[in-house]
Amino acid sequence: MSEQIHLQQYQRFFAILFSVVPGLNAIVALAGLTLWLIADIAEADWGVGIGVAALVALLSFIGWVFLGMGVRAWAERKPTGLLVGLCSPFLVVDTVFMAWLFYDVVIKEREEEAEAALNVAQALSQLV
Repeated sequence: MSEQIHLQQYQRFFAILFSVVPGLNAIVALAGLTLWLIADIAEADWGVGIGVAALVALLSFIGWVFLGMGVRAWAERKPTGLLVGLCSPFLVVDTVFMAWLFYDVVIKEREEEAEAALNVAQALSQLV
């Protein structure tokens, strides 16, 4: 009985995760695409681009709240393995994007500190 409850909790976790993560990815992608189209391609003022992108993000978020409830209800009836498989690509894309962003903002901009941290990591790995 206890194992069944444990598996049911995993299933519910992945159902909720599947109802949230794709929506967040879509919201960020739509807002970024809107900002890029208005501010870069149409060469409008950045304030206009940010404002319209924020409006798109808000409307997408409101839409996903209602769509996400249906996705969660659908996903709670599916097996856990299917939900893990459906969530994996979104989690991998998010992880790769965050790693690239960390590299671009933190490591690339501060190469001396990154080199010092690498030297410390190498020295520690030689001790082990």
